[in-house]
Amino acid sequence: MPKAFLREIISATAIISGAIIGAICSYLIAKSTTNKSVRVQNEIFNESRKLEDNIRRKNTCQYANILQLDICTAIFQSIRSIRNIESNDENKYPIYIPVNTQYSKAIVFLTDNFNLREMSYLYQLYGIIEKINYDIKDLNYNNNKDYK
Repeated sequence: MPKAFLREIISATAIISGAIIGAICSYLIAKSTTNKSVRVQNEIFNESRKLEDNIRRKNTCQYANILQLDICTAIFQSIRSIRNIESNDENKYPIYIPVNTQYSKAIVFLTDNFNLREMSYLYQLYGIIEKINYDIKDLNYNNNKDYK
């Protein structure tokens, strides 16, 4: 065998083995990098999900407290109004029932926690409160008959 042919075979074998070793190393590096990237993305996703759950839980508590405060205030203001009417006091003052204007947003946010009937009751209760407030705004306090 001629020496030139032997050199070409050795050179070709070195090039092919170098390409194979380079391909294997590139594959292992790419695989390792991809696995690390997927692991980091999963950790970020899980942390994001936990954060969203915490925010949702806090918002649920906040909106439930708003609804509770509105309902309790409506009850207490109604009792004060009834006592004021029954006292026959000449210094009658208007009693307005303060209501959160964003109550529908609070109710919609809590739809996962209530069934349809309970949601309907909440809307009806707010409808009654708004009707009472509307009647109080149109009330003539100088006319005793209107007040009663």
